[in-house]
Amino acid sequence: MDEVTVMLAIAVFLLHAPASVVTVANLQYPCINHFRQCFQSNQPVVRLKCVQTIRSIFANCELKVSTPYIHALAPRLIEHLYSDQSRNPANEHEMALVLEGVTTVETLIALAEPQNRIQMLTLLVPILINYLDDPDDKLSTMQAPPRSKSKFVGALNDHAIQWLMKIGPKYPQEFKTLMAQAPQLRGKLEAAIKRNQLNASLQKSKSEAANAAARNSAAQQQKPTIQLKTDFSNFNLA
Repeated sequence: MDEVTVMLAIAVFLLHAPASVVTVANLQYPCINHFRQCFQSNQPVVRLKCVQTIRSIFANCELKVSTPYIHALAPRLIEHLYSDQSRNPANEHEMALVLEGVTTVETLIALAEPQNRIQMLTLLVPILINYLDDPDDKLSTMQAPPRSKSKFVGALNDHAIQWLMKIGPKYPQEFKTLMAQAPQLRGKLEAAIKRNQLNASLQKSKSEAANAAARNSAAQQQKPTIQLKTDFSNFNLA
């Protein structure tokens, strides 16, 4: 069986077998190691399927079953989301892996006890703010080797803003506390929201101007031409 088939088989096993069976160390450790190996695979499809599968395990298995997998695999996922590769995805596979990874961390936040959510948000929110495309941010360029920006950076910026705008109202107290503790992150987020609103306003103005021009053009085409009613067929100069 290939790697993906084995992953799916493990997931079915974990979801449907008794907890007393799947938590036996002789079974648990090899299963966790298989997911680790799949997440480190050079094949993007395998890595993507790995993240999707562990999210299913995190969300649907008993806590007694899922906790060892969370402890073993979530730190690796967080580390990947913090990487420069995730901040600047070069292709659709890298982009999909980032989106699936963030969705998986969101799942963990929802599963966490209320008093522990601030800890998970402390991990996720900086990741999302790091994905915001800040033209004035020279610090990240100095900290990491330059990597030419791909066309997916803009899309990731939009996704990040949408996530942040959703997380704030969903966890208002935790989000407020985190922003108060990290003024630099708050400043970057506020600047990104202003740029996003400005861009949206400019796009709206362009759209309205284009629609107005189209209406004017249509009106000109429909404007009736003057028809001469006088018959000059018998007119002559003699």
